Amino acid sequence: MATRRIIVLKSILTFSTIWILGTILMTAQESTKKVTFKSLLCEMLDREALTKHPEGLWTLHQVSSYDKRADDGDMFANEDWSNFYAHEIYKGKDVQVMMDVKGPGAITRIWMTGDPNAKHALRFFIDGKKIPFWEADHLGALIGENKEIGYPLSFRSVDQDDLPINKGAKPGHNLYAPIPFEKNIKITYEGPKEKKGAFEGVFWNINYRLYHGNVKVESFNNETPKKYDQTLKEVNEKLNSFQNSTISDMPIQGEPIQSDWMGVVIAPKTSSELKIKGGKAINSIILDLDAEDLDKALKETLLRISFDGHETVVCPLGLFFGSGNQKITAKDYYRKTDDTGYMSAYWIMPFRQEVVISFVNRSQKPVKINYSILSKPYQWAKNSMYFHASYQERPDFPVEATKGVDLEFLKVDQGQGVYVGDTYQIFKPFGIWWGEGDEKIYIDGSTFPDHFGTGTEDYYGYAWGHPELYNHVFISQPIGGANTLKGPGTTVNSRVRLLDGIPFSKSLDFQMEKWGWTTRTVDIKWATFWYQK
Repeated sequence: MATRRIIVLKSILTFSTIWILGTILMTAQESTKKVTFKSLLCEMLDREALTKHPEGLWTLHQVSSYDKRADDGDMFANEDWSNFYAHEIYKGKDVQVMMDVKGPGAITRIWMTGDPNAKHALRFFIDGKKIPFWEADHLGALIGENKEIGYPLSFRSVDQDDLPINKGAKPGHNLYAPIPFEKNIKITYEGPKEKKGAFEGVFWNINYRLYHGNVKVESFNNETPKKYDQTLKEVNEKLNSFQNSTISDMPIQGEPIQSDWMGVVIAPKTSSELKIKGGKAINSIILDLDAEDLDKALKETLLRISFDGHETVVCPLGLFFGSGNQKITAKDYYRKTDDTGYMSAYWIMPFRQEVVISFVNRSQKPVKINYSILSKPYQWAKNSMYFHASYQERPDFPVEATKGVDLEFLKVDQGQGVYVGDTYQIFKPFGIWWGEGDEKIYIDGSTFPDHFGTGTEDYYGYAWGHPELYNHVFISQPIGGANTLKGPGTTVNSRVRLLDGIPFSKSLDFQMEKWGWTTRTVDIKWATFWYQK
C-alpha cells in the first residue's frame, strides 16, 4: 500500500512539475516582446510610452564621426568628419564603415551632412547579408529625401542646397524612420579614400537601441516599407498634421481641470497656484500670455510644478514652450508657440495623488495668463515616472577662441529616468560664428561619453551653423540670428526625443561642449526635459 501511495505521489508530482514548467514556458512566450517596423512606428506616436522606464529592455547608443583623437584624451579635437570605424572591400572597391553593430536592436535616428548631390555611395546591410537592402549614390536619397519613407520621417533641415553663410555648406539630412535589426546592422560609405577637408567629407550621428532579454526583432528589408505601407502613411500624416496645425486648430483631447479656461492677473513678485487632486496625467497645458513686454514676460514668468509633493518642474515659460525669450512661432512634437503669446505643451505628466501648478511673476510689471489644463486617465505602474524640467542661465559666459569648455547641461546623480529633450538659446554680441560644441553624454557612470557628437548644430539636426529657420516635428530653429556673420543676434534650437529617448538606470551626465572662433562673451540659456522615478 505504501509503495502504491509513493507511485501515485510521484505521478502527481510529475504531472504538477510538467504543468508548472508548461505554465512558465507559456508565460515566457506570452511575455516575449515583438519589435517590428510597425510596432516602433506606433510607439513613436504614443507620448505616454516615455512615462514608463524600459527597465533594461533596451538601451540607447550612438555612433558618430567625432574626432577619434578624443579616444586618446584630446576631448576638444574638432576634425569631426570622415572618421570611419573600419574599411573593407565591396565588389573590388575599398569602402569605409560608418557603423557595424550587433543586435538585436533598431536604428532610431540618423543625421548626416555632406554634399547631398555628390556621387558617394551609401549602403545599408542587415543580419550579415551580402546585398544591401538600401543603396544610393548620394546621402540625401536615403537620409534627407527618402521618397519611400516620406516626410516628416525623412527630411532636410532646410530646402536650400548651398547655404550663403558659408560657401560649400550644406543642410542637415535627417531620418527618423526606425530600422529594426535582429543580428547586425552595417552602413558603409564609398567616397574619397583619404580624409580631405570638411566640405568634401561626411559627418554623421546615428542613434540606435539595443534590446536585452526576451525580445524578438523582425529585421528591416527592402520590402518593409511596402509591407507596412498603411501604418507608415498614417504616422507621417499624423505627425505632419500635428506640425501644421495651429494651437487653436488642435482638437480638445482630455478633460478640462475645473473649467475650460481660467484667467489670472499676477502682480509683480507674486505667484498664482492651482491644485489638482486625483491620480491621472496632465496631457495638455495651453496658455495665452499677455504683458506690457511679452518678451520679458516669457523670461521672467516661471512655471513651477509639484507632483505628489515633489517639485520637478522649474522653468521660464519661453524656454519651457520652446521659443526662448522671443514671441515667435516655434513647433515640435510636444510644444507650439506663436507670436501673440499663445503657447501649448503636450508632455504627458502623470501623478498619483496631487499636482500643484504655480505661475511666478519675477518681473516689475503685472502679467495676465489665461490657461487651460487638460488631463487623461492614467494607470500608475511600478515603472512610471514623473516629468521633470529644469533650466540654467550663463550670462556673459567667457568663450576663448578654439579652446573648449563643457557646459553641464544636466546632471542626475541617482534614480531611473529617460532623457527626452532640450531647448538651447544663445545670444552673441559680435559678427562671427558663435562656436563649436559636441554633446558628450555619460550614462550610468561611464568614464567616456556614450554619446559623442560632432557639433551643436548637428545635435539639433542642421549643419554648418546656417541661420535659416525651420520647425520640424523633432527639431526646430525658430530664430537663427546668432548664426549670421553680420553682428549681434540670438539663436534658439530645440530637439525632442521619441524613439531616441535616453534611458538611464543610475545617473546621467550631459555635457555640451562650448568653444568659439573668437575670444568674447556670450549669453546662454537652456532647458532640459526628462522623466525620472
